[in-house]
Amino acid sequence: LIGLPTSFHFSNYLSAIKTGKMDVAFVNSVLVSVTAVAALVFIAFVAGVVFARYQFRGKTILYTMFLSGMLIPVHSLLIPIFVELKLFTLNNNRFILALVYAAFGLPKAIFLVTSFAATIPREIEEAVIIDGGNTHDIFFKVFLPISKPILSTVIILSFLDAWNEFPFSLVLMGKPELKTLPIALTYFTGQHSVQYTPMMAGLTIATLPVVI
Repeated sequence: LIGLPTSFHFSNYLSAIKTGKMDVAFVNSVLVSVTAVAALVFIAFVAGVVFARYQFRGKTILYTMFLSGMLIPVHSLLIPIFVELKLFTLNNNRFILALVYAAFGLPKAIFLVTSFAATIPREIEEAVIIDGGNTHDIFFKVFLPISKPILSTVIILSFLDAWNEFPFSLVLMGKPELKTLPIALTYFTGQHSVQYTPMMAGLTIATLPVVI
């Protein structure tokens, strides 16, 4: 009953691509996930360093507002966001979907970067200033190289969240050619039957980038 396959059937992958349009969904997922991660990492890095190092009026309130985003159930905002985007005709847009993903990932990312940046010794910044460095040098020649471990963590977590997200992609992307991989995998399930072999091939295609 349990054993290795006697032969490999690559026709299942062709069937998955044809039935579920996995090739189109794969490209959509890559575009949305990469855009979301790039925007989220840049904003989280800059905001995290500012919160960790600079003092300004309203800092505590603003930081608390960002952290409170982790307490809000994400899917409770699905309908309000859909209504707002439809009002401004911004639905069916991969870039807007990526921004939505980035916005939901910001609270956690900013918290991680701020906590890490606060542990970096201030003497390093002072040495850069003494050597004639400016704010740009402090951000991108001091904090950026030192923050690579925490930024790598943020990249992995945010990419997984964006790659596997289902409800927002289902609701905000009404056109079939804009669907992402989690939506494409549902094409193998019908009312009375399930195409298991193409579905397993589709799952393999969807899993490979995450594993790599």
